[in-house]
Amino acid sequence: KFLATTGLSRSKEIKEKFTEYLWEKFKRRKSPTNVRDDLTKLVERNFLIQHEIQIERRGQSRGYMYELSDSGIRRAKELGMSPVESEVKKGKKTHDTLEHFYQILDVGDVLYAAGYKVSLYEGAVAFQDGTKYIPDIKATDRNDRIIYVEVERTPINADELEQKYVRAAVLCNGDLFIGVVSQIKARKVGSYALEIKARRSNAVKHIFMLNVGERESATLWREISQPNDLGVEQMDGDSSEEG
Repeated sequence: KFLATTGLSRSKEIKEKFTEYLWEKFKRRKSPTNVRDDLTKLVERNFLIQHEIQIERRGQSRGYMYELSDSGIRRAKELGMSPVESEVKKGKKTHDTLEHFYQILDVGDVLYAAGYKVSLYEGAVAFQDGTKYIPDIKATDRNDRIIYVEVERTPINADELEQKYVRAAVLCNGDLFIGVVSQIKARKVGSYALEIKARRSNAVKHIFMLNVGERESATLWREISQPNDLGVEQMDGDSSEEG
């Protein structure tokens, strides 16, 4: 019922929100481990579809996303519910892979916590030349400034990425905002963004990066103007799973 009415997909968020829901509505407590076991049982009964996601972040190498199966949707309707569209289905409509969309959700969480209004399913922005740009994230800060955030992609399609970065910067008066989830990706994506800035300096004036992996960073956005700003490369992933 909870997944049918919320459409949530990430294991970590399901566990967090469902435990909160149980306590607020029924004053019942349930551990994240028990919620994980419940999800596994629903997968085994063919009510849920589980997607394993490669995260490539320090302390985590994979996570999981869930969506109602056809059987799960039928069961929800039998219980008198009208299932909402899942995050998984929404993400598949506009993004390359679920891995990419998972990263977008993680960056969106950080922006939301920092006070931004976050839109993850923004429609295409039309340019005068007839081309269209679909942002990974549209965010509005407390001063009502709108920014378009591009989230890392693996593997990087150079031509497509340059086109998206330039369009995002043009919409933000020359400021390019990039979200990444690990230091390794920060170096790879940041280095390429600096190359784009050098080639397309008329469009890309400044590069700002948000690294979800920098949990103790003093500032949300760090300006990247030279390779040294990207820090020292280090290994971020291991064999552990998302909590």
